[in-house]
Amino acid sequence: MARIFLSHSGGDEDICKFFLQIGGLAGVEIKAMEFENIEAPPWEYIRNQLLISDTFFVLLGRNVIDRGIYTQNWISFEVGMACEMARTLMKEVWVFEPLQYNVKFPVPFLNHYVLYDMNERTHMDYIRAIMEGYKPALLFMRRIPQGITDVKCPHDNCRVVFRLHTDVKEFYCPACRQGIKLI
Repeated sequence: MARIFLSHSGGDEDICKFFLQIGGLAGVEIKAMEFENIEAPPWEYIRNQLLISDTFFVLLGRNVIDRGIYTQNWISFEVGMACEMARTLMKEVWVFEPLQYNVKFPVPFLNHYVLYDMNERTHMDYIRAIMEGYKPALLFMRRIPQGITDVKCPHDNCRVVFRLHTDVKEFYCPACRQGIKLI
């Protein structure tokens, strides 16, 4: 069974429930730390959960900012750990952000960026396909959707490269939060 680690704000219950529901439909195991009693020290438990996960999802919602520095620091810690695991263990970091929000929380490292609308069935189906893509298939090849295009942030202070999975012409870079216009 595929295992996905969710990094999120506990205040964004609607977003987290949305992803947990899709994970149930996709037949994958979701680890969402906010809803569990975790062993102390928490950093060690989280690191171990990341190690045994197939991939890492960062769920941006308005409460990432509203919940304050404590939540932001833990998400940053998880992203940093996931970045190292992406480099050494070939794990991927996905950033998901609702289309209706511009969450001013930079995620300095990512492989994939998905803007979505929880009320759009096609978006839910696409996220489900991403999750299902982490399930072992024939010859252990993954079947993850390829997305729209590779993007390199045009801003000199960023230049992060990621795969965009939503057909949009303008959006904010998930790494530096500066505007990007696709030609």
